[in-house]
Amino acid sequence: MTETRASDAEDEAPEPSPAEGPDAPEKTLPRARPWAWIWRPLGIFAASRVVTVVAAVVAATIAEELGDDLSTDKPWPPPSPTRYLTLRALGSWDGGWYARIAEQGYPQDTGDPEPWADFAFFPLFPAAVRVVSRVLGVTTTVAGITLSILLGAVAVSLLWLLARDLGGTAMADRAVALFSFFPGSIVLSMAYAESMMLTFALACLLALFARRWELAGLAAGLATATRPNAIALCFCCAWAAALAVRRRREWRALAAPALSVTGIMAYFLFLQRRTGELFFWFDVQSRTWNEKVDFGVGTWHRLQNALADPLDVHQPRDINSLVATLGLLFVVFALYALWRWRPPAVLTIYAVVVILLAVMSQTLGLRPRFVLTAFPLLLALASWLRGVAFHVFLGWSAGLLGVFMIISVATLYATP
Repeated sequence: MTETRASDAEDEAPEPSPAEGPDAPEKTLPRARPWAWIWRPLGIFAASRVVTVVAAVVAATIAEELGDDLSTDKPWPPPSPTRYLTLRALGSWDGGWYARIAEQGYPQDTGDPEPWADFAFFPLFPAAVRVVSRVLGVTTTVAGITLSILLGAVAVSLLWLLARDLGGTAMADRAVALFSFFPGSIVLSMAYAESMMLTFALACLLALFARRWELAGLAAGLATATRPNAIALCFCCAWAAALAVRRRREWRALAAPALSVTGIMAYFLFLQRRTGELFFWFDVQSRTWNEKVDFGVGTWHRLQNALADPLDVHQPRDINSLVATLGLLFVVFALYALWRWRPPAVLTIYAVVVILLAVMSQTLGLRPRFVLTAFPLLLALASWLRGVAFHVFLGWSAGLLGVFMIISVATLYATP
């Protein structure tokens, strides 16, 4: 019994005080077994990918029986071996857009509104997909899926390191499990950019904790060239730098916020050169995708629709309202856990900004992948849930992961 308690004490480090974070003095990470930060999270992540791949096979088979080619109105590359059932499923939805950009680049002619939709997707992920496709000699769809899974593996390893520093190896294992089996993690097996953004976001936060300001700013800059909601990292860098300057006169910290905006600004400057408008991206979102910031009005309407008739069989495509409402309820619960945990301020800032961006979206809402991107919420739950409660929650999450993949791909009613 004594040995068990001693082992638990080694695994569970004390929770940090609110003052800890990038502004605190440097400290040595708690020791774990050699290479634990690789084999422990990767084992968990591999198990979760089995769930997504099996679900993708089931979903694609169902779609084949229904006579659905999984393309709907999304652009697809020409017929190729990637049209096999599973790869076709994992390359659906936004994966088709990323594949087209990787193959053809952004459109030259903006006189016709039709090609504008491509400009809604930030450039770093499709650029990487193009490189991987040419190096490996595979199609862009295969390259996108491969890149997403590999970067997902890197992201969970970095997440494990971050969680270990905050709460010990046992909490790190729980955090990676909750992250890997969360329903939104289906995009970590699809040709989506979230894996890349999460990798750079975690690298940025780890660098902020280590006060490696240039590295933090560079990682944030790469993240903001990948996904628009990575702008949350700019707020994190600004907060950490402000504290470093105020408390230690560490002026070098200003490099982090300065570099953090380079990704998104480079893309906007590209748009200005290509279209003549610096903020053309916002026009694309509004005119082509019917998307804009409405400060929560759309979220309120989705909540009302879901509460009024959560399972309207006559309009099954409204399942997105139900999914976003469930996401909202989960976020409220997770925010309470975050408040109880009281992590370093940069983690709270990052999570809150990412969630607010989704809540204020007119059409998107708190879809599972946006909740996944706000990973400090899952860290908070990992610090709170233990024992039976943790395993029950993880089991439900794993089941929903498979179900969401099947519904999203086989029926096209739920958007990832």
